[in-house]
Amino acid sequence: MDDLCSSIPQPGQRMGRPCLPLSDMLFRAAYKVCVGFSARRFPCDLTEAYASGLISNAPHFNSVNRDIANPELFRS
Repeated sequence: MDDLCSSIPQPGQRMGRPCLPLSDMLFRAAYKVCVGFSARRFPCDLTEAYASGLISNAPHFNSVNRDIANPELFRS
């Protein structure tokens, strides 16, 4: 899954806080769906993915829910 997500281009930075990489957002959303855990039980898996170098940070569990709800991430 990491190989598929790493090829996603990052859009240019707009004003404000730096955006998280789209590849990380998509990886976290897909990984959560594959694991099937609730958002509160999922952070330990994110910590392992971060330690393995699959994502650039281990976010709060609500970040994954926001990733899944983000229409920009799943547009065609």
